[in-house]
Amino acid sequence: MLEKCCLGAVAKVSFEDAEKAIKMATGMAVSGSSQQRLVQRYKFEEAEAKSPVEALSVEVGKVRIRTPKGQPSQGRDYKAVSLHGQECAGFFQQNEELLEWVNRQPLTEVVTCLGDGHDGVWNLMEKIGVKRREILDWYHLVENMNKKSIPCNRISTRNLTDYRKILTRNLTDYKRMLTRNLIAYRRILTRNLTKSTNG
Repeated sequence: MLEKCCLGAVAKVSFEDAEKAIKMATGMAVSGSSQQRLVQRYKFEEAEAKSPVEALSVEVGKVRIRTPKGQPSQGRDYKAVSLHGQECAGFFQQNEELLEWVNRQPLTEVVTCLGDGHDGVWNLMEKIGVKRREILDWYHLVENMNKKSIPCNRISTRNLTDYRKILTRNLTDYKRMLTRNLIAYRRILTRNLTKSTNG
């Protein structure tokens, strides 16, 4: 039971913080280095879908790598896959392994793929071994654009019944703007003109 508590705590925080959490929760001391060794030798079972997968999503995120005191922290990209209503898995710089894992699952003939408009997400989904119904996650697209300080006031509308018209208008408006973020934004809008929306 203590082993499961350690694995759960380590999954949420650092080894150092897990040491404190386990001490507080159980009254037992398990050092951070002991918890690190536990994780490294533990055999995690690969997640498998129990029934045919009808929908999935891929999310790109960042993890912060701790560095020695005084040095700036470093961020690393990872990708997480959710087989909606069933299993999730994360992959760090392992796109091929991610695709192999997804393609080993029992997929339906057509799988609904939810993506945030990021090229890396759609490029991965193109390699899934079945037909796809691609859905643009409008909320996350707008959220990502706002993080990059791109003027999204004209696309953050709740009524997206004619979102292709909105995308086309934004492409025209931003055509002359050549900032790096706007160039990326225009590329995302252009690529996603063919997608359905969940908005």
